[in-house]
Amino acid sequence: MSAQVCPGLYRVGMKFYCKYANREVNPGLMPCLSNFTECPFYKPPEKEKPKSVAPPTPPTPAEEATPKETPTPTAAISVKTTVPEVEVTETPEEELKRRLEEFETKILELEESWKKYESEALEALDRWDELSAETRRLIAGLSSSIEAFKAEKERINKKSSQGLLTPEESHALIQNINEKIEEYSRVVKELSEMLSRIERTIIPHMKRLMASRAKPELGKLRLSLMKLEELFKQGKISEKTYERLKSEIESRIAKLEKVFEEVKEA
Repeated sequence: MSAQVCPGLYRVGMKFYCKYANREVNPGLMPCLSNFTECPFYKPPEKEKPKSVAPPTPPTPAEEATPKETPTPTAAISVKTTVPEVEVTETPEEELKRRLEEFETKILELEESWKKYESEALEALDRWDELSAETRRLIAGLSSSIEAFKAEKERINKKSSQGLLTPEESHALIQNINEKIEEYSRVVKELSEMLSRIERTIIPHMKRLMASRAKPELGKLRLSLMKLEELFKQGKISEKTYERLKSEIESRIAKLEKVFEEVKEA
């Protein structure tokens, strides 16, 4: 047994006993496995009374012939004490402070998300300006070609009616032109549908960005209007100048307020 285990502790089956107390004990509750010297039942070796030992009886010849079984030492069992978990309770002030900190963290995360969204949306809008302009140029070019093919058909029909082209020649030319018109018209339709579909998707993002940029501008305009009225009251500007500037500022304010209304409806 280890030096940290009381020498008076022994086991019988699944139970533990103390030879000093002469009864069953629970090593998890008693200091048998730690400071056993502090146990009231513990008796130091020097205080134990020597016991009289009878002289050994000489073994008989039969006992000498029979080998004695060596007793198997009882293995020391490590008893683990389980410390109950203590539930930590928050005061109302601590709980409120924790919720405020969590909310503050969430707001900061939203702010970072908005900055990232705004940056990527602006980049997408700039890219869309380029793509939409290129698409419209191509649609305009194809539409112009379609009109040119239609005019060519009229000339061919006129030449055919004048006998300058045989019916076979006229038919072949018109068939080729019709195929070109059909092909160009199909491309124009596909591009126009894609253009409209993407524009419907991108408009809400455009309005959000416009509203984000318009908000500080709207505040500046309202402040300018107040300063303008103050200057007019003090006689520092003429009525004509006042009315002109007031009309311009109010017009810009109305446009920005309309942007906000459209964003709410989007």
